[in-house]
Amino acid sequence: MLKFPAVRRFLRLLLGFLLVILGIIGGFVPILQGWMFMIPGLLILSEFFPPVKRLVDWAKAKYHEKTGKSFDPAPQAGRERDCDEPPVKSKEDA
Repeated sequence: MLKFPAVRRFLRLLLGFLLVILGIIGGFVPILQGWMFMIPGLLILSEFFPPVKRLVDWAKAKYHEKTGKSFDPAPQAGRERDCDEPPVKSKEDA
């Protein structure tokens, strides 16, 4: 992993902008699916730009409102799981 936070930040910004630009190009080119690049680019840039973060939070809220599912990757104890799959057992549980 990179030890220099400024370099790491620059590379993340560069990757985010490149993905968004590729997504915009993909919106005009029939072969390239633009949304596949635009969404990850916006997610990366949302860490650095408050307007993009508000857009991503709005989209997450709309998704949660429509489906009732959350984006929480690790549900807390006592909370119901969002998917129908059984929980994966770790080696410690076996």
